Amino acid sequence: MTLGIAIPTYSGHLYNLENLLTQISKSTVLPKQVSVSISSFDGEISVNDYPFELIITKNKEFQNVSQNCNTAAHKLDTDIISFFGGDDLPHIKRNEYIIESFKMGANAVVHNYLNSNKNVNEFNKDIGNLELFLDYIDTYVSEYHFPVSSKDSSFLCYANGAISVTKKIFNDFKYDEDKLHFKKEDSLYNGILIKNGYKISFIKNNLMFYIH
Repeated sequence: MTLGIAIPTYSGHLYNLENLLTQISKSTVLPKQVSVSISSFDGEISVNDYPFELIITKNKEFQNVSQNCNTAAHKLDTDIISFFGGDDLPHIKRNEYIIESFKMGANAVVHNYLNSNKNVNEFNKDIGNLELFLDYIDTYVSEYHFPVSSKDSSFLCYANGAISVTKKIFNDFKYDEDKLHFKKEDSLYNGILIKNGYKISFIKNNLMFYIH
């Protein structure tokens, strides 16, 4: 299965772009494509050569997270579309574990993360074997709440904005670009999938270093 990474970002987070792309290039399984949608930016970007196809889309106008997600993902032609924030960093095994999860039957996958109050060296350590809970997140109350699991009453620690879905799911369900959903775009999108019959699988391993 091929994997593409869709990165929504804007001018204020461009300081992290080179670090992010470099970290992705160290992945144990490389993506086929990485698509970056940058809003509120009309300047020049100088990037290194990377071992994957890099697609950069610039828009000088403001775009919210949903608009940038849809713009970036639309440019990918991979089996799996994996969203990832422009201000965070992935673990080198993130792609590997996501692809493995889809091969085991997942349609949509979220994962655990490590807050930036931890040392980055702790994040880069070995994270063990894949800990996958297949079709685990299945309940959505409203746009003001994270989707949760009916099997577990405790709060699941996962990154709503780093969901991975099949190309078919993205073709059927785009992010809602209405500005009324500001700062709720990610949980709303995941909730839409659940409301339409999809269950979201959960990877317990820390696959993202959450900076902001």
